[in-house]
Amino acid sequence: MLEQTPQQNLLHLFCERFRKLNGEVILASDTGDVVRKVSELIKSHGVKSVFVSPLFKELEDHVIESLSKEVRVFRMEDVVDNPVGKLDAVEAGISAAAAAIAETGTLVEIAYDDVDRLASSMPKLHIMLVKASTVVKSVNAVAGLIRESFKARRAAVTLISGPSRSGDIEQRLVVGIHGPHVVVAVVLTWL
Repeated sequence: MLEQTPQQNLLHLFCERFRKLNGEVILASDTGDVVRKVSELIKSHGVKSVFVSPLFKELEDHVIESLSKEVRVFRMEDVVDNPVGKLDAVEAGISAAAAAIAETGTLVEIAYDDVDRLASSMPKLHIMLVKASTVVKSVNAVAGLIRESFKARRAAVTLISGPSRSGDIEQRLVVGIHGPHVVVAVVLTWL
């Protein structure tokens, strides 16, 4: 049996912890695999409209081209005149993670535009692409990345650990109250 590298161990821990927080994890081995799996996910949830935030350059056109054949795809330029109104009707959002934190099972979203931020918070289904190489051990390991993001321009940093949940309703945990009911991390294992 081959021993896992430290990065593979971090990825395994992230997947385990994210699933414990009711998040779903899909591993993708190449661009075609991402396109297939995202398309299957969209179909299985009966999604008819999706907002695609800027993704990794090597994937964005492929994902949008494939989804455009099956569902209505919105991009930034399609919603800029009325983002909340238009995104309120969108059933799924797809965005890219800046990193993932293994110990906490958390995706790190850094958005430079409020509309991008809405992709992860308004639709009932949120799909976040994350590069396997960006999975780090702890919150401390992303501190520098977060600091750098604020140097470039105004940024909103969101830590996402599965579907939204609230524990203040009759003192029990309720999932999907104020945001996505389903959060899926699609891990790009080759990047």
